[in-house]
Amino acid sequence: VAVFVSAIGITVYLQSGIGSQQSELIANANLLISDALDETDVDNQILMYQEALRLVTESENYGKSESTSEIKKFIQNQLDSLQGVTRIDIQPTIFGGLDKRIQITKMGINANGDVYALDSGTGRVIRMIATRPDYIIDNSFLCGPGKYGDVIVDPLIDIEPVNYANKINTSLMGIDGRGNLLMCIPGSDPIAIELKRSDLNWGEIKALAFNGYSLYVLDSGSKNRDIYRYPSNDYAFDQVPESIFSGNIPENLAGALDISVNQEELFLVHANGQLTRCNLNQLSCENNIGYGLILGGKTRENYSVLPGSEISQVYVTLPPDPSIYFMDENNQAIYHFSMALNLQQQISPNLSNQANNLDESSQLTAFTVNPNGIIHFAYGSQIYFGYLP
Repeated sequence: VAVFVSAIGITVYLQSGIGSQQSELIANANLLISDALDETDVDNQILMYQEALRLVTESENYGKSESTSEIKKFIQNQLDSLQGVTRIDIQPTIFGGLDKRIQITKMGINANGDVYALDSGTGRVIRMIATRPDYIIDNSFLCGPGKYGDVIVDPLIDIEPVNYANKINTSLMGIDGRGNLLMCIPGSDPIAIELKRSDLNWGEIKALAFNGYSLYVLDSGSKNRDIYRYPSNDYAFDQVPESIFSGNIPENLAGALDISVNQEELFLVHANGQLTRCNLNQLSCENNIGYGLILGGKTRENYSVLPGSEISQVYVTLPPDPSIYFMDENNQAIYHFSMALNLQQQISPNLSNQANNLDESSQLTAFTVNPNGIIHFAYGSQIYFGYLP
């Protein structure tokens, strides 16, 4: 019935006198839907439905209607079924929202529930304190570019929450493009450290990660590239780093996007969607370890990349539910994996609630997960949260 109604909706829409460009987009989407319904390969089905959704969304640039909304809803339901998507209700994290000029690109969360968001426009961090029923901004929190002691810090490019007891009471770390580490402290001024470098200069710093006793910095420049490890040394971070690759640096590290660590493992996301896992005790890495998926009711298969996805961020959560989460920009979704890299669920916000001011065109730019069951989504200047099932 759903297929029949969707097909009728398209036919009626084509007969309603719309422009030729819009008609062509919808007709091509209809053909893809028809092909997807006959396709037996799940991966191909997903790609067809994704392209059909893109075409219908593009057609709405010429005007929206109830018909296009129904088509998109049908396609999304098909994709949700194929990909095992869990849709959750969300609400604004900050009542009234943030300044529309803000562009959140990275987020983190403390064990106490405080949320941190990095504004890529200013390179500073916004701290949001958990209250009920939402969150409030800590306007006294200082964490961003400036001169701290003898160190001049540029706009931050990545942040990492600190969920380990420490003598300076830092709750967050950030790093700029020149390798300056900033440790931010609620109620106090930050502490800045110019990280020592190896024999080579920095290439392109992309991310940092911290497991309580070592700091890891991803440098993924085309010429100079590595993942450096700095011993904490009681949060002084004052030693010359070592390469976790022991100098045998892989070529595909160039352009790598993000890293995250737990106590003993580091996960590295590459620009092509492949995943590397490193044993931090042995300093050994395994490239292209794949993702364990069960699609279309079949048995578990290991995929080199997540079908139809564009993975850009990885986030490892601590107990009580240690897990690995990936942000998929293509599907505007979050993948939740076990530490054994078996897919648990794909999480997407329920966009049917118009009060959220979100639709399929909203671009997911960052996320963070509290292992106690709360997930936050950032769409540029808009931040929302919901409860994991």
